[in-house]
Amino acid sequence: MNCTGPRPSRLSYREEEKFFVIYARIVRQDSWPEIACTFEKLFGTRTKGGLTSIYYRVRQEWGLTKVLEHSPGYCAVDRREVEKRATDLSYEFLLRIGYLSSTR
Repeated sequence: MNCTGPRPSRLSYREEEKFFVIYARIVRQDSWPEIACTFEKLFGTRTKGGLTSIYYRVRQEWGLTKVLEHSPGYCAVDRREVEKRATDLSYEFLLRIGYLSSTR
């Protein structure tokens, strides 16, 4: 048995990182490999497991329904919540992740 002690603590996800994961999955409907690749370019490396975990945790924090309990109408509800949360973030950040177009 190889005991190495507790795992080292990891940096918490910043609000911008959380928003990006939710936005990429709900609005852009990116796959997890696509999200991981884009996330790495924007923020640095995180594992697919870490990204999926934060996605489900943030869904719960934001009061969104559990994915397995989704019905077709919930996609619109999820998108509205993303739009609402975007108002708390900077214009520059939203441009950087592709949420806004530069012609706006």
